[in-house]
Amino acid sequence: MPTRQEFFEEVYNHNLWGSNESRSGQGSELRSVATLRQELPSMIRYLGVRSILDAPCGDYNWMQHMDLGDVHYIGGDIVPELVETNQRTYGKSNREFVRLDLVSDSLPKVDLLFCRDCLIHFSLELIEETLENVRASGIEYVMLTHDNSLARYAGIQFENVDLARTQAGVNFEFRPLNFMLPPFSFPPPRYLINEGLHDNCKTMALWRTTDLATTIR
Repeated sequence: MPTRQEFFEEVYNHNLWGSNESRSGQGSELRSVATLRQELPSMIRYLGVRSILDAPCGDYNWMQHMDLGDVHYIGGDIVPELVETNQRTYGKSNREFVRLDLVSDSLPKVDLLFCRDCLIHFSLELIEETLENVRASGIEYVMLTHDNSLARYAGIQFENVDLARTQAGVNFEFRPLNFMLPPFSFPPPRYLINEGLHDNCKTMALWRTTDLATTIR
């Protein structure tokens, strides 16, 4: 069975998510992030964020078009070749790319962890390991892909299900996650950006790291 790194190396090297624009998949295409690109800088200014860890950063397809001012940006990803390419192409004094396993590596103590379209590919157990690592990091804020619907379809109650057919806890497939529901039971987000996708339910939701309840026991 492949490791997580080998799994995502396969995704990157063979463009398994099938986007013509980004090897990180269709969710990283510019058309998918129009609202996010517009609203994220305002949130960063509002919170006074001075440093960001974007993990996983993928191939930096859309984030390269963001004006983050003098915010220190760290792009972290588990695929070494991708990180090397990003650093060579986009690295500068306040922008760096590092090889990083979000689950098990020590995380840099930044103001904001921006984690988009990642945990939706993780098993519940691996999500808990990741959240434990984030809680131990000293990072002030965490922003996660969060489904804002309690009942996406009429008569069907939303619940957080585990991910089937995983390899090292990850899968090419994904399912939506609502972090306000069990087994996570987070409080309401402190800030929410609706991406306008998936029935207007897909959001980037922000919590203080201290808000993250101890989950999945």
